[in-house]
Amino acid sequence: MIVTKWIFVKDHLTKEQSDEWEKLQLSCKESSASGSLSFAKHAHLLVTTNQFIYAFGYNNEKLLTVLPLMRNNKSALGLSYQYIQTINHDHLDCFIAPGQDKLKADDLISSLIKACRTQLDGWHLFIARRWLFQDSINQKYISPIYKRHAAYLDLNNDQKHHQLIPKKLLKNINRFEKRLSSEGQLNLQISEKKDDLPEALNMFIELEQSGWKGQKGSAIGCQKKLSIFYKNCWSEFSNSQRAKIFLLKIDEQLIAASIGYQASNRLYLHKITYDESLSNNGPGSILIKRVIEYACDDKTLSSLCFNTNPPWVARWHPEFYHLKAVLFFNTNLKGLLLKAFFYINSNLKLLKRHLKSSKS
Repeated sequence: MIVTKWIFVKDHLTKEQSDEWEKLQLSCKESSASGSLSFAKHAHLLVTTNQFIYAFGYNNEKLLTVLPLMRNNKSALGLSYQYIQTINHDHLDCFIAPGQDKLKADDLISSLIKACRTQLDGWHLFIARRWLFQDSINQKYISPIYKRHAAYLDLNNDQKHHQLIPKKLLKNINRFEKRLSSEGQLNLQISEKKDDLPEALNMFIELEQSGWKGQKGSAIGCQKKLSIFYKNCWSEFSNSQRAKIFLLKIDEQLIAASIGYQASNRLYLHKITYDESLSNNGPGSILIKRVIEYACDDKTLSSLCFNTNPPWVARWHPEFYHLKAVLFFNTNLKGLLLKAFFYINSNLKLLKRHLKSSKS
């Protein structure tokens, strides 16, 4: 099935459109929080623009996909231009458009390009980063210099947790667990019900703010709007059993926590924090181990995704989703100038990479 009609809704959605989006999201086999109605609805708390566009793709009267977009302005080399992009922020996970699992990537993007060029005025550049495609996509639709990965553990082979975790790492974690267990009962608490989530999320926020992120000002609790964003979204996710807060405790003392989102067969860990006074005993690693145990026991899950690829994830020997940046330009003068500049710049960067790799 292909998208035959796009409708671009600016700023406000009707209740019927919101319900249609939510119903589609919940029916998808492939899904992510950043493609959800909740994230789009509360995105004004994260981004500077107030110009939102919601692209609804239909086949006849059947909704096939939705893309939450925003419009903004930028200047480069003395040239001011207007760009459209999927709603983007460091706290968002990899992007999957609702319904894209039933569409061919090339068909989806080619129809979107045509619709943007014919139905939307005044823009010059379209960019959609962190896009996860399960099928192949024509190289002409993506940025050749964009390199980003999302680490994940494959749960499809019905393995136990001790088969997924590298032996040396598991041995160290077991030693940490034994050491901490001498101080009290270690237990993993999973909060997913609407009544339990606010307290669990507050506990995460307080623990994260007590560490280095709080000192740098990057913790959720340091930013009022970011705190409200998480509280609103995870409260709404709990209505459809998508919200997860993992709390690792010694008796009643919280030592590590993670904010999770479960969509169909994939569990995402959006944020992880731990008590830094216990860092020598690996509370964060113990938490990940316990979450892996939970994920392995849940036979509906096929992968545990870490969203990004931080250095510490390498210890777990993960696999990787190769994320793409969909990129295209309008056919107006500024769009053509930007296209020329971009490809000159891209070729220079690719040449530098090639020279660097040939020397090593």
